[in-house]
Amino acid sequence: MTKSELLKKTKADLLKLAQAKFKLPVDAKNTKEEIVSAILKKSGKPSIKKGAKSQVSAKKVKSTSKKTAGAKKTAKKTAKSVKASAKAKPVISSIEDVPLTKPQLPHEQAITESKYHVAERQEHLEYTNGLPDRYQDNRIVLLVRDPFWLYTFWDINPDEPGRIASEKGVDLRYARTVLRVYDVTNIIFTGGNAHSFYDIDVGSINGTWYLNVKHDDCSYLVEIGLLDPQGYFYPMARSNGVTTPRASASSRMDEQWMIADEEFWRIYGLSGGFSTVGSSQELTEAMRKRLMETVSSGGHSQSGE
Repeated sequence: MTKSELLKKTKADLLKLAQAKFKLPVDAKNTKEEIVSAILKKSGKPSIKKGAKSQVSAKKVKSTSKKTAGAKKTAKKTAKSVKASAKAKPVISSIEDVPLTKPQLPHEQAITESKYHVAERQEHLEYTNGLPDRYQDNRIVLLVRDPFWLYTFWDINPDEPGRIASEKGVDLRYARTVLRVYDVTNIIFTGGNAHSFYDIDVGSINGTWYLNVKHDDCSYLVEIGLLDPQGYFYPMARSNGVTTPRASASSRMDEQWMIADEEFWRIYGLSGGFSTVGSSQELTEAMRKRLMETVSSGGHSQSGE
């Protein structure tokens, strides 16, 4: 039995156990602790005093600390030997021992790694709302593409058709949005004095369009507006004026511009004038015909030109 089990018994039971089983010379004068100690000694399980336990623990701690100190010393020696080995220059006994690649410096390694870095998004860009699709400032612009084609783009405020309809009494349900192209060659345009005009139904208050014109070397401008069923046109914006280039050789035959026929044809051929690449067949044939007429007439224009 252990000491804790014995201490749970009464003093009378302990006396009976000590006297009957272990034949110990104890009586009622002895304390309970003394009886328990006597029983444990007799049974071969002496109680361990607190002081003894402390001594045993101290010995174990001391032994453990000695082992730890020894391990630390061994680790230090190992680290010193490794460091010394790293500092020592490698012994090269043959060409096979020569390193094939140069060790990378830290900044070189960073550059190499950055080559293969794939960002989840464009980290260097600051996201913005971007440019607006429309400015809504009632504007139309006209540009020249070649002698027979123009290009225009426009942007009208969405409130402008309603304002004109209210002011002019136009029923928007039946009005159409059109481009009106004017021939204003050699005149100051006032809105109703164009040589001629034609309409293109575009149906939108913002967009772009290519315009085909009949005559080269002429001036044009364009308006965008509302056209009602009765044919009345109400402009919302007017473009700038443009002049298309000439589609043929100049009709001017001043002496200061005249050259020998052979020289003229040589220059014309070197410039690619007879080639159809990059120019229309119609334009090439017109220029060829014009030049032939000029040469056959002796370098003078006819009186009707």
